[in-house]
Amino acid sequence: WMDMRAWDRCGNPALRLEDFEGEECIASFDLASKVDIAAKVLLFRRDKKYFAFGQYYLPEQAVEDGRNSQYSGWARMGKLTVTDGNVVDYDRIEHDLLEDAGRFRLVEVPYDPFQAMQFSQRMQAEGMPMVEMRPTVLNFSEPMKELEKLVLEGNFEHDGDPVLTWMVSNVVCHRDRKDNIYPRKERDENKIDGVVALIMALGRAITAAQNAPSVYETGAL
Repeated sequence: WMDMRAWDRCGNPALRLEDFEGEECIASFDLASKVDIAAKVLLFRRDKKYFAFGQYYLPEQAVEDGRNSQYSGWARMGKLTVTDGNVVDYDRIEHDLLEDAGRFRLVEVPYDPFQAMQFSQRMQAEGMPMVEMRPTVLNFSEPMKELEKLVLEGNFEHDGDPVLTWMVSNVVCHRDRKDNIYPRKERDENKIDGVVALIMALGRAITAAQNAPSVYETGAL
């Protein structure tokens, strides 16, 4: 699906999350499986350009099973957060989200409700702006097209994250008769959770931009 050369050009190893302290942010989650990778993406916007940072959680058992030889290396690099046991530690994910809320202005926290209802309820009780976003063609087609466009234009930047780059390379584009598109993977081991979270975040950013009051409504003219 993605032009990986264009994606690589959008990588900036000098990009630092701490440089966005205090800025508006969308924190998006794909928590589809408790025994595999759970993904969080923080998305920021400056003018017309978007900036994304991924964080991934994996249970210790999945790393030890050797399902992907790169998991242990990514964990040593700090690109994967490995939690004890054989299921993802949601307490760690919740702790990190609350920490994000103290560093950035979280405007929305979109999530796929599958396997995440208790998580969303607990976070809503903590005051997080949770937004349910089901992984449907209607919700995903426009932001998936927009992400490709932003990458090709150079209006998207990531920090060279090898996990997200691997996941982007795994995405196969499913297209229906109405020219709607949807992310798929060819094999179960080809994870795309981070891309799904990124598409969700961008989808909510697009919706917010479309619903923003015009200069005529605000009297700015």
